[in-house]
Amino acid sequence: MSPKSYPFVIRNAVDQSFVDHVIRLIGDHQDQFEVNGDEGSRKFLHMDFVTPEGDRVLFDTKEALAERYELGSYVVPPKLKDFIGYLTEGGFIHPHRDQDLAGKRHVRINVLVSRAAGCVPVLDDVPIDVGVGDAWLNLASVCRHATTPVEGPGFRSAISFGFQIEQKRGDALYEIHRNWLAGVRQESIEEILKEA
Repeated sequence: MSPKSYPFVIRNAVDQSFVDHVIRLIGDHQDQFEVNGDEGSRKFLHMDFVTPEGDRVLFDTKEALAERYELGSYVVPPKLKDFIGYLTEGGFIHPHRDQDLAGKRHVRINVLVSRAAGCVPVLDDVPIDVGVGDAWLNLASVCRHATTPVEGPGFRSAISFGFQIEQKRGDALYEIHRNWLAGVRQESIEEILKEA
């Protein structure tokens, strides 16, 4: 299935200066990235410095994106926090869901900052169309999310801002996702029937 348009993608959500800032962070903290998986092609950097007193560029971007998605008040997920993911050839994110806190919904806003071949985000088995500088909302506790593997040289990197939001708002966002998913599945059925 080819990557689909997704209602929670914001095209060109960040400018080149933000992308450059994150790429510099990757270089500056390369020795602090932790391997996530046996193959060594998937790494991440937990960040506890996305605060007004810490990295103001990241904090301001996180707040602006949260406002655009109308997330409301939130708590930073205590385990996953905010992080930068870094994938090299063969690396991928396995299908999974993340945990909610009591009365909350775990959502993440991801921003693609570097892209290699492959490594397409997948939500509930549907690949979504994103490019460098785009942001997308991942309803992480209710949607199975993953990526396809990185193909060939280079690396794919995304910054992932974490939020535990009010359950009511999370459920309203999930209803939009479910309607989108039903439409995508209906289109797929229609395409199969046309080819039959």
